[in-house]
Amino acid sequence: MVKSKLTFYRSQEEDRNNIYNFFRNQDPGGWSGRVVQYGLPFHLVGAVINDELNAKKNIENYIDSEYKAIEKYNLYSNIEEEMADSWSKVSSDFENRILEITNKELCEYKCRISLCLITPAWDDFTTINISIKNKSSKKLYSIAYELLLSHSFKCVREFYSKEEVASAWDVWGFAEITTVFMLRDSIIMKLFNDIPNKNVKKGWFKGSRYACLEKPAEKLYEFWIEKKSFREYLDKSISYLKQNHIVV
Repeated sequence: MVKSKLTFYRSQEEDRNNIYNFFRNQDPGGWSGRVVQYGLPFHLVGAVINDELNAKKNIENYIDSEYKAIEKYNLYSNIEEEMADSWSKVSSDFENRILEITNKELCEYKCRISLCLITPAWDDFTTINISIKNKSSKKLYSIAYELLLSHSFKCVREFYSKEEVASAWDVWGFAEITTVFMLRDSIIMKLFNDIPNKNVKKGWFKGSRYACLEKPAEKLYEFWIEKKSFREYLDKSISYLKQNHIVV
């Protein structure tokens, strides 16, 4: 079996820092949906967003208490090994297909099994986050989604500098949209059972937290289905987004 380019680990200390820092940054879909998605108390996240006194300490205390419960009741004791084993069954086919689609190999990544975060590896980072609370089958789909986001972002940065694509939101939008397209590839769909609305041909973001992506997604889809290569799709998409910025 081919060795996966993904390794799994847990770190309570990294979780304490990352969860706090995550909510200090802007979210294009607003925070209420993320708070519900991650199952965190609204008052703690609200205090972080508003930079209230002791907000960092309070959310860290909450995270520590959750980890104590996990340890006390011996929850998720072998989750790193279980996830690595599950991912190894699809990783080779997934990585090969991404190479075929994008003509770029997937980087080596680490997957930090977080208390609640689900995030890709933006910029020069090589660690994605997957929530420990996801069901087993959902974890695989989440891993694929975050890896595709990370890979799409890095495809842009391979050919375009930050100065050439000045808006970080345009790069984020390209990655989100392109990930949705790649997840609907016939080979990738066979690997993951929980891809939502896998047969939908448009309206991917309609009514979602990322409704701002609906219009650009329709245009990028034209480039996607007409592309002779991924690089052609990338160039046309970036050219369009530079003239029609994503506003969040």
